[in-house]
Amino acid sequence: MMDPYPPPVFVIPGMKVGCMPYDAFLGSNLECFFSATCLNNTARWISSLPASDWPKPLNSSAMLNFLPNTSTLSIFDQLLIDHWNTTKNFSSYFTFCAPTECTYKVEQYHSFIYALTLLIGWYGGLIVGLHIIAPLIVKFSQYIYGWFLRKTQMKVHPTETQQDPDSKTSHVSTISLVSTVEAEHRLNDAHILTPAKQFDIEIVRFPVHHCLLNPIEMCWAEPKRSVRDQNTTFKLKDVEKLIWNWFNSCDSTFISNCIDHVQVYEENFKKADQYIEQIESELNDDDSIDMDSDLIEDEDED
Repeated sequence: MMDPYPPPVFVIPGMKVGCMPYDAFLGSNLECFFSATCLNNTARWISSLPASDWPKPLNSSAMLNFLPNTSTLSIFDQLLIDHWNTTKNFSSYFTFCAPTECTYKVEQYHSFIYALTLLIGWYGGLIVGLHIIAPLIVKFSQYIYGWFLRKTQMKVHPTETQQDPDSKTSHVSTISLVSTVEAEHRLNDAHILTPAKQFDIEIVRFPVHHCLLNPIEMCWAEPKRSVRDQNTTFKLKDVEKLIWNWFNSCDSTFISNCIDHVQVYEENFKKADQYIEQIESELNDDDSIDMDSDLIEDEDED
């Protein structure tokens, strides 16, 4: 039986009131539901059930995250779930789902040995690739460079002449580099041939890039040797300075020596050609004698 109305005034722990019941409910907590005294006092005044059927208090020890003073708003944010109890049974899963195949992904960090091995493999592959590609690049570069050089050749161009006091021979003072097609066109030009004949100058083409028969090759070899011997900093600015120092110290004696050196080799090549022609002539004479002997023998047999 309920106690006479009205009930006495008492405070329910954790319960709040406000203008809006919804806000009051979210701001309250369930502390009263964990207390047997609070539930009994409340049920005595609002419940018509016998005392044996009154609600039992909640067990706070069974809760992991929700404490008695946890607000209702926090409990709703967790969807009224205090904690999950996960039970894994893969055999039951396969029996129920019966999948045709199963794949999984394992994420792990590689060790130092693996990284070192991978780096060495990349390095070896790069070396093999360069061994294959580098010769092709060098050959292609040489082909382009040779094609460009074949388009150019050395040409003697009389721009300034000086009369020797003891003779009327003129000396060429300038050498210019022009393309083969342009050189052939200019050599046929009367504006060049006429002055050359007037001063008794013979225009001679040197073999392009011949290390023995072209004086310019010797002239270039000397500054390269000088820079190589004196270069200690290996800086472009210092190399340029060394080159200009050599050009400033170069005189006509050095150029004359280069030309004389080439003339010596020319004479040697001429002598070698004479020897070869003499040997060829003797071989041809021997062949003629042998052929005549064969003809005579054939006639005798007939």
